[in-house]
Amino acid sequence: MPRRALAHLAVAVVVAGSATITLFAAAHPSFLVAPSVIGHFPRWLSGPLHFPSLIPNISDAHARTGLTVVLLVMGVAWLLAVRLAEAVSARALWGAVLAAHTVIFLGPPVLGADIYGYLGYARLQVLQHANPYAHDLGTLGRHDPLFDWTSWHQLKTAYGPLFTLAVEPFAHLGVAGGVWALKTLAMAASLAALWLVWVAAGRLGRSPRVALAVCGLSPLWLTYALGGAHNDLVVAAAIAGTAVLTAASRPGRAGAAAVAGAAVKLSAAVLVPFVVLAASGARARGRALLGALAGAAGTLVIVALAFSGELPSIDTQTHFVVSLSVPNLLGVLFGARGVTPELRLDLDAVLAATVVIGAVRVWRGADWVAWGARATLALIASLTWVEPWYVVWLLPLAALARSRAVLIASLAMSVYQLLIWAPDTHTALVDAFALHNHNPHILEGVDVGDALRDGWPIAFVVAAALVVAGAVAIPVLRTRRSAS
Repeated sequence: MPRRALAHLAVAVVVAGSATITLFAAAHPSFLVAPSVIGHFPRWLSGPLHFPSLIPNISDAHARTGLTVVLLVMGVAWLLAVRLAEAVSARALWGAVLAAHTVIFLGPPVLGADIYGYLGYARLQVLQHANPYAHDLGTLGRHDPLFDWTSWHQLKTAYGPLFTLAVEPFAHLGVAGGVWALKTLAMAASLAALWLVWVAAGRLGRSPRVALAVCGLSPLWLTYALGGAHNDLVVAAAIAGTAVLTAASRPGRAGAAAVAGAAVKLSAAVLVPFVVLAASGARARGRALLGALAGAAGTLVIVALAFSGELPSIDTQTHFVVSLSVPNLLGVLFGARGVTPELRLDLDAVLAATVVIGAVRVWRGADWVAWGARATLALIASLTWVEPWYVVWLLPLAALARSRAVLIASLAMSVYQLLIWAPDTHTALVDAFALHNHNPHILEGVDVGDALRDGWPIAFVVAAALVVAGAVAIPVLRTRRSAS
């Protein structure tokens, strides 16, 4: 098959896969749409693509197998589309992305219930005047029509203050209006992120078409992040916007944009030091730092005025464990039942070392986008509680990095996430690693003293990181001293 025809076929398969999942989700109650499992599947939720007479109503077992096949086929087509993106015209590529976004938007939220949590915390604050950082979602009470739609009732919100405040007005729209408003926000954020990736790629000398294919045709981006209307797409837009501002030599605004992403979800904070140090010259770095500090100050004002000084509740979530997360699988491979506190600290040390080494390298002139991607990869790999849509933090950076190795590693991480979350491959992997009673469990609190004593690898990792960082930094300092 000619290269151009193969490229267009791959793109078409991704769009067709998105449409297939959406049409099946909209047609009948199933595990694809979380509220429908407990009997909530109103007409407004299924959306305008509700065609029950045309779409067969199959058992959940067959639906899970079908979803697995569609996701894996989409994954192969996505990798092929990335490889052959230059053979597809910009108009055709954007047309495919917009078509996939449109059909997903018109269907119900799929493969997750976070969207109802977003709305639940907004209703908690607006309708009950209860601080979502101080009160758990169970405070909504069973009298609230959204209560049965939500899960994790024992948790306070872990989302950033900027996002939590921004979605409060949606509480006034009712359940139906609030859900569709959040879906609209997710689609707008996704398209904004993709447009900004396209612009940044042009300014950084990367291929805009490859960059768009990496992000906009990813089945994880489309099916999980956009399909579930996750706020991680807002983070992705902030990251892509930061890249555009940095490329446009707007360091102050870039610093503020990076902090804004972290004010939506704390995970984006790992990029802030790279953005500040990426500015060219001490003066520009000073402006980037001031922008970041201004963004942080604004976030603290929101925390103080809107949330009485309470901060996001992230500690509890950090103790949850997904059985097929990288740390848990490493624990199994090392002979433990799963992740241990010592292994958790080891991986946190690797993340810290990556940030430190990357910061030094960026200060010396290395590509901040590539090092930001490496740090984000290390972050995702270190999380015991990881979701498939987390890769949207990574893909804009991978698409814009100069390093081909970073792109390949990011694609590999995406494939891994696709395999561990596609229903049938998930079951097969859980069986292979004998993790039936380990999904999920709670990691007990980490005693740092015991972990440092019993988990000697952390000492080795930290020492190695310091040696490497010193080896990188000392020659630079000597050069600057001799020059002065």
